Amino acid sequence: MTQVYRYSLLADGSSDRALLPILSWLLRELAPSTTWAEPDFAIRNAREPVVGEVARTTSLYRPDILFVHRDAEAVAPDKRRTEIPKAAEVVPVVPVRMTEAWLLFDEKAIRRAVGRPNRRHDLGLPAIRRIEHVADPKLCLRDALLTASEARGRQRSRLQTNLSACTHRVADLITDFSPLRRLSAFQRLESDCREALEKLLASPRPDP
Repeated sequence: MTQVYRYSLLADGSSDRALLPILSWLLRELAPSTTWAEPDFAIRNAREPVVGEVARTTSLYRPDILFVHRDAEAVAPDKRRTEIPKAAEVVPVVPVRMTEAWLLFDEKAIRRAVGRPNRRHDLGLPAIRRIEHVADPKLCLRDALLTASEARGRQRSRLQTNLSACTHRVADLITDFSPLRRLSAFQRLESDCREALEKLLASPRPDP
């Protein structure tokens, strides 16, 4: 019988669901012969300590690997990482700014997400080496989506109210996240994920 493993993502907010395609890709890259169940997604209660939310999520979903997301924003990434409890199955996910930064490298996915795959006008996206220096990745992605859409008037207003869904669509449309390996925060994520997988797969457990 095929061993099936589970992973969960504990995130800061609903928009961070866009991390799931990135994490799924990473797990396939690092453990291509491993079978994963559909991931669970939980949103952290900002009023509660992170350690308590990690315990709650672990108890609820019983994941083999728990990814714990924290946007660095104005706080140093290493400081954010100290907020996440250390455990063999816990993998911190801490972009230098915020989740949207990891979607800015794929212009084609951004254009496809708004139904304009063949246009060529400039979207103002940063070079991959500059992504971690973008002050507001959420705003940068929003502006790129609106520019790519070429929407005006009511159509533009409707798109603005649906930008969260567009963000998720961008993530779903990206098939190769390997360019992110040039970024320090993603390198740290991949290293931590590899370490957690090595520990997990060294002692396979039967399905429940």
